Amino acid sequence: MKKFFSLIIAVLLFTATGWAQSRLPAAGDYSIGFNAAPLLKYAGNLFSAGGNNEVNMAWQNENTLMGSYFKSANLAYRGGLGLNIYSNTPGDTAAVSSSGSNISVTAGLMKLRRGDRIMGYYGAEAGFGFGSSTTQQDGRELEKSTSSSLMARGFVGAQYFILPKISVGAEYGIGLMLGSGGDRGDVADSYSSIGNDNSGGQITLSVYF
Repeated sequence: MKKFFSLIIAVLLFTATGWAQSRLPAAGDYSIGFNAAPLLKYAGNLFSAGGNNEVNMAWQNENTLMGSYFKSANLAYRGGLGLNIYSNTPGDTAAVSSSGSNISVTAGLMKLRRGDRIMGYYGAEAGFGFGSSTTQQDGRELEKSTSSSLMARGFVGAQYFILPKISVGAEYGIGLMLGSGGDRGDVADSYSSIGNDNSGGQITLSVYF
């Protein structure tokens, strides 16, 4: 894993060819992207005295793979797939163990504003998610719960192209989420929320091809 991230950083820092090509994506291009926060943290630690080069790739936080297709120079379709599978099994067999999974799918549209190295965008998307969790002790099931949710949001962001068709971007969004969940056999609880859904911001690394 460490060698993989070192290779990515080396490419981003030292690749200087291709600047004569168009930096921004064109109609017909695809992209893949992910949350760049752990990669940027790793890069910062490389240049800090006594820094820890361990990369926190916690699925709970950086768990969404994003993709887009550019229908035209100013319109793109985009989608996301989130996956979180976890298991916590203590060495003590008498202790409580837990496991679970969550999956989410989103789809939406983006309108684009293009510059030289920067591309602004705004749009809307909707999605749904499902989750389940189980706790056990001594082979006995203590609790099992399930959840489901629906989401609709608007977003605005920008991407800066550090190399041709390789960008670092930031995005903020506001949306509505409706969900329900509870223990198996019980009446499901429901909830709703509306507001800024990523107040800390989101930093992404995207590659176009």
